[in-house]
Parts: sequence; C-alpha cells; structure tokens
Amino acid sequence: GPSPEGGDPQGVCVDTRIKLALEAAQAAGVEVAFQIEATLSADETLQNAKYLVENYGKSPAVFKAKGGHPVFFIHDSGHADIEEWREVLVAKSALAPGEGLGGRSVKGVFVGLWKRPSDGMVLSEAGFDAFYTLYAHKSYTFGSTPTKWRTM
Repeated sequence: GPSPEGGDPQGVCVDTRIKLALEAAQAAGVEVAFQIEATLSADETLQNAKYLVENYGKSPAVFKAKGGHPVFFIHDSGHADIEEWREVLVAKSALAPGEGLGGRSVKGVFVGLWKRPSDGMVLSEAGFDAFYTLYAHKSYTFGSTPTKWRTM
C-alpha cells in the first residue's frame, strides 16, 4: 500500500500514480474510489486507508459517500479473519456491526469483496459497511454469478 516514502512493498511509486489519477479524474469531472489489496493484516489495511484519507481525502476527485467519507473497496477482504476485521472496523469504535462510522480511527466506508456463499455473513459480522463483487465472468465465483445476486 501507500507509504510516506511513496513506494509500495513492490517498489511501485503509488503516490505519483495516485496524484496523476486524481488530477486526470478531476479534469474529466469524475470521481475515484480506492481499492486496497488486503494482503496484510486488517490493521495494516486500515492504516493504508488512513494514509489515503490524510493525503488525498480532501481532493474533489475522491469519491465520497453520504457524510463526505471516502469509499474503500477492500479486495481479498477474506484474507484476514472476522475477529481481526471486527477489531479494526467495530470494536475500536465501540459500535455494533451496521451502526456506521462512529469512532473508527479512519473515517470511511469499507466495502468487502463477496466471493464465496459464506462471505455475506462474514462481511456483516466483521463490520463492513457494504459488499461488492468483482469478477465479470459469470459463475467465476459465487459473487459473480447473477442468479445468486437476489440471495446476496
């Protein structure tokens, strides 16, 4: 993820790329939401979101939900377990799941990736605000299967 040095763990200068993307989005009159790879711990993922808010959150090109909070799509949100996510998304804010942003250390809307049938319960119990499906290929995952969407 982003770092004060401007490079991610693979050495990619993400700060330069984010600035360019936000400038292009603003010039085009569109907004950008961030997708964070949750390959580390839930807390480290939340720290990446915090960095993005602190450094880019005021940009008019950052997509914000009602209340003015940036939206973060958390890819591979199933990488960390329910308890770890609940600790950073719910427990630290002293809220029950689904009660909103409250006292989270990072004000944002966190959207988890639904891939498997059990992910709905997991995402809800973990404190995610919403879910998304990613894969465009029909039936690639449970979440990418249109016939399953009504039950999701």
